[in-house]
Amino acid sequence: MREPKSAPKQSGRPRRYSAEDIKTIEDLVADGKTVNEIQTATGATNNKIYEVIRSIEIQSQSATATMPASLPSERARLKDIIDKAVTEGKPEELDFSIGTLEKHRKRFQNPVSGIVNPVPQESVGVYREPSRAKAVTSDVDQLDKCLQAGIPIPRFLEAGPRRNLVFSSNDKLRAAVVTTGGLAPGLNAVVHSIVYRHTKTYAALLTAGGGMYGFQNGIAGLINDDMIPLSREDTEQWLDVGGSKLGSGRGATKSDVAAYLMGKAPESTWGHQYHVLDRLVAIRRSQDESGSWTDSEISDAFEKVQREELDIVRSNLKNKGIDILYVIGGDGSLRFANHLAKHPENDHTIVVGIPKTMDNDVMWVWTSFGYASAVDQATQVINTLHVEAESTRRAGVIEIFGRDSGFVAANAAFASGHVDLVLIPEAFLGKQPDEMLTLLHEYRQHLVREVQRKRLQLKAPHLVIIVAEGTEGVLRENDVALPHPNGGFVPTNISFLEQVSEFIGRIEGLSGRFTNKPMHLVRSQEPNAQDRIYCQRLGALAVDNAIAGYNDFMISQWMTEYVLVPLWMVEGRKKVPTKGMFWLQVEETTGQPHAGSA
Repeated sequence: MREPKSAPKQSGRPRRYSAEDIKTIEDLVADGKTVNEIQTATGATNNKIYEVIRSIEIQSQSATATMPASLPSERARLKDIIDKAVTEGKPEELDFSIGTLEKHRKRFQNPVSGIVNPVPQESVGVYREPSRAKAVTSDVDQLDKCLQAGIPIPRFLEAGPRRNLVFSSNDKLRAAVVTTGGLAPGLNAVVHSIVYRHTKTYAALLTAGGGMYGFQNGIAGLINDDMIPLSREDTEQWLDVGGSKLGSGRGATKSDVAAYLMGKAPESTWGHQYHVLDRLVAIRRSQDESGSWTDSEISDAFEKVQREELDIVRSNLKNKGIDILYVIGGDGSLRFANHLAKHPENDHTIVVGIPKTMDNDVMWVWTSFGYASAVDQATQVINTLHVEAESTRRAGVIEIFGRDSGFVAANAAFASGHVDLVLIPEAFLGKQPDEMLTLLHEYRQHLVREVQRKRLQLKAPHLVIIVAEGTEGVLRENDVALPHPNGGFVPTNISFLEQVSEFIGRIEGLSGRFTNKPMHLVRSQEPNAQDRIYCQRLGALAVDNAIAGYNDFMISQWMTEYVLVPLWMVEGRKKVPTKGMFWLQVEETTGQPHAGSA
């Protein structure tokens, strides 16, 4: 058993971590140790431990893969950090401050050498002072713990316009925006808000030689240097349009790299640096005629591709003279933004994130933009298909987006009130395969009872089943197939939607089954009024703080306030707590058996 290292003595300077220190932390993470256990064994700060966890994740998983289940929720993580800060007397653990690039250091937050905002408070609102912040938690027990220990209450910097800027009209400011990852209602509204804030509100900063630009096609556009000028007259026409007018896409994933190495066509081909793998392929073929690759080798190759992408993007941004880059994306894209901001050779570009996920699963974001619109549209689809199921006496199986979290599926089902079963990934997390099968059997028995109940009440027998797409992945990772009502298991060589339909099977009283997959209809719609307003707030606040020099952060609405969250904190995905009040209400509404995993 590994002997714990004694915690280093604290000094005035931050601890420097050796390669051996990092390797020890990596080994403990691999052993499944908790953050507290790793901290005790190594003396490392929580921030450093989470940084190592992020590094492991980016090397071994695609940007869209599920984070390890051991990573805590926001509430649990914050409790963990506060406990350490209190028990170890380390208030630096609660430092969620935002820094700047070295080139802006003299002007940053400096009332003497900083540049006075040319737009008065009467036009943009009260300037937020550098010390103005909002508490990260409203948990009175946690706040009392900090106060009693005499350590600072954990806080995020409040977002808003600033008195002092780091750019002047002489700097020829050039800003750009990119939309990455999957679609979400409101992408165009965020882009317009950023463009409007730069070209209208802060037009005084965009002098000749400067300008506002957009990179097309997501990460591929950053790699291929596919940049176009943007004007507010153009983007105003995008406000009530769904999708992304700039085009959106992810970076290369681990599965893409694996496919390329094995001589297959990657799913994503837009501009990704697969050519960096050609030498690896040639070497492998000279050593092994089969050209086989281990998972570890694929992970190493994936890391090389990501490093190459970051190097190219960093170089392109500097060559184009881009002073600020706004990255609108989910947790994978925000991690990319974090690595770009911290690139050792990034001495020019401020990187700002605007969290985007229709699934509402980005950490440290109260509610993601596009989520309300997605739930609205999904609810309408469910209600319409409920009419189809009821009228034809059939079971309707509807698949909704939710690769890792079931927020949209659960909330839309709850809002509809016409759903008999909701399958979400979280219902199966933390269970053993036999427990998963037991729950699945209970779910089908519930459906049979529902049909019988409706027949006894002289109602039209029918069923509506909602499936979050990520449910398939959780079952597959545990080698669990859906049980067939006639015995055995449903074949897995058909779509998961069809598998669920087969799992339901023939139920007396129903005339048949139908499936529907409105996922792209839901995500490509225009944003509702609530999301449109929200998007424009996020975009404007991103600009307010970027031109003030703040770097490597995302704009977030946390609780009721708009704040700056350090990008290093954004990893993992939020989950529906299946022991929480909300999910219990969903289960009560559908009548389905209780999952109760987490």
